[in-house]
Amino acid sequence: MDSRIFDNATKVLGSAITRRTGILAAVVGLVTASGTALEGDAARKATRRHEKLACRNANSQCLSDDECCSGRCVPKFGGTEFRCAKGRSRKKDGGKKGGSDPSGNLIPNGEPCTSADTCEDSNASCTTYVDNTPSGTYCLLQEGDTCDVGNVCKGHLCSDCSRCICTGNVSQIGTFGTEGSALDQFNNITGMAMTSDGLQMLVVDWHNNRVDVWVRSADCSLTWLASRDFSACGAGSLSGPWGIALSEDGLTAYVGDRGNNRICIYRRTSGTTDWSPIAEFGSAGTNPGEFSDIMAVAISPDGLTLAVSQTTVSNIAIFSRPNTSTEVWTSAGFLGSSGINDDQFLEPWGLNFSADGLLLYIADDLGNRISVWSRTSTETYVFTNDYVWTSNPGGFNAGDINQPSSVNILDGGLTMVVGNFNIRPINTYTRPDTSSTSWTFQSAVNANTQKSLVLDGPYTYSGDLFQVVVLGPTCSD
Repeated sequence: MDSRIFDNATKVLGSAITRRTGILAAVVGLVTASGTALEGDAARKATRRHEKLACRNANSQCLSDDECCSGRCVPKFGGTEFRCAKGRSRKKDGGKKGGSDPSGNLIPNGEPCTSADTCEDSNASCTTYVDNTPSGTYCLLQEGDTCDVGNVCKGHLCSDCSRCICTGNVSQIGTFGTEGSALDQFNNITGMAMTSDGLQMLVVDWHNNRVDVWVRSADCSLTWLASRDFSACGAGSLSGPWGIALSEDGLTAYVGDRGNNRICIYRRTSGTTDWSPIAEFGSAGTNPGEFSDIMAVAISPDGLTLAVSQTTVSNIAIFSRPNTSTEVWTSAGFLGSSGINDDQFLEPWGLNFSADGLLLYIADDLGNRISVWSRTSTETYVFTNDYVWTSNPGGFNAGDINQPSSVNILDGGLTMVVGNFNIRPINTYTRPDTSSTSWTFQSAVNANTQKSLVLDGPYTYSGDLFQVVVLGPTCSD
């Protein structure tokens, strides 16, 4: 090829390549610039969106309305904490707190409302807390309604049974049983005990010479129905029974057969109400292994120690067994004697072991005091008196101790509930720690002639002469 022609061709091709490379570079630059612009725009949009949504979601802790996406920072948990409310956005309500709901949303439980609002839960109503703390009106569930969080309840509290309750205002809320000898009647209640599953109540019926079995469908129900009764024991039957204790598993019952001066033992199969007599021990007298006017029976949590109070001789009979597979009990001696010293009694009545089985609380009826005895180990059956405690003995006011008939220990030994036979009130006392021997009066609720008590969460069952009285927390407006 002619060299001049080749040179011209090369120049033309190089120029084309240069132009194309320039165009490509320009395109790449444009794309890069556009990408950078797009990224910057996205970042700016994200920033604006973040700024717009830089608010706390529902149930987040807050200090002011401006912190919440809903524009409402409302009191929760009894007014001790503030959290962002659910529902309306700032766009809809302009960040205004509470009040009516122009957007048409329903007001969730526990949140501020007015009479013009509709509560999200049909069971709730726009009302005040029982103690008006915090003040104002809120969508609240009423006493007895099903709940899962306490701050949505009028009384702030949601019980273990998922039911709204109140505290500090306990009164009679029901009864079951009437006077008579029919299956659903009583003739002088002298002892009560509830099975560990909470489904059966055993009621000792003195003049009807039997133990009545009442049942309920669930451990949170307050409706009890008469199921059956039992009275057979050994070659005979119960005569004026007084006092009852149940094993920890709720399958064995120990009944004080006062008229026959013996302890009758019954057992059932799990899930049944068929209590059958399996053993008995004791006879009339004042020697070890004998009884004289049984008043109450208590069994230690490990099931190896049995305590029986006796009024005629004013002492506590102690029995032991080597293991829970046998019902052969051996006398381990007595606690106390008749008298007014700290280690004596004047007709002792109710008994209750501590959760560890090391302490025995005794209601000293005519001594108008609570006597506390201890042992060093559950493997020993030698108890010594720790202290006696009373509050204005013989007085007639709330908090006074006047013929205590029952004593119950709760909250790991920090709460004591005492039933008084003479003046009727059931008194509750507390102490700061288990080493303290001083109890402080907290509250009292009036009941009738209670000889025994069963405590079931926020509810107390008191044995009257001819009915069981149900005491529980109520809300008052």
